[in-house]
Amino acid sequence: AQAGNITQLEISGVSGAEPSWQGYYGNISGTLTLANAQNSIMYSWGGEINPVGEVYAANESVNNWDDIICINLSSLQKGYNCTGQNEQCVNITEIESYYGMASTDIDGVNETFNRTLGNISVGTVTLTGCPMTTLYVNGSPSAVDYWNETMLSINDTDTIIYASITNPNTFGFNNQTWDFQMIVGEKDTDSVSTTYYMYTELT
Repeated sequence: AQAGNITQLEISGVSGAEPSWQGYYGNISGTLTLANAQNSIMYSWGGEINPVGEVYAANESVNNWDDIICINLSSLQKGYNCTGQNEQCVNITEIESYYGMASTDIDGVNETFNRTLGNISVGTVTLTGCPMTTLYVNGSPSAVDYWNETMLSINDTDTIIYASITNPNTFGFNNQTWDFQMIVGEKDTDSVSTTYYMYTELT
């Protein structure tokens, strides 16, 4: 600084500590078996599975996947597929309030999950038009949507589910190969970490 001068200053920066989102990535391994709900194995084919399918992260334990629906981020009214007065379906206002986000935040839920997906199959249920985002490859958006992630819920609940499509041995955000990568919301005003229940569905 020198007295009597005025200087134009251009500042550009990147924030590296995002308070509202947590990222996960990794690989999936296992074998193909015939087993019951108690994991008693009748037969195993051994060898490594091909991890094609989805990885799910839910803010509550999921017991019934048959009632899965797309989360509605386009309405400030009652959540998606809610018709009764006693139903507890989440909407964008409730979701962002849950995570401590303001509706004007640049990193809000509907600013992040701002695309639509043709469909996603969860068990025997096929969903269309769910809110979607696509995660980066080598630190940048990719021309090919390798890492699609959608937001789902269970009808008549306030459950939030993030569903990430797996891509075995595919380059991810850090130019290394992974089977999945995903982001989940996190309460930035909460000093306690958020519990997520993780699930996989492989085909």
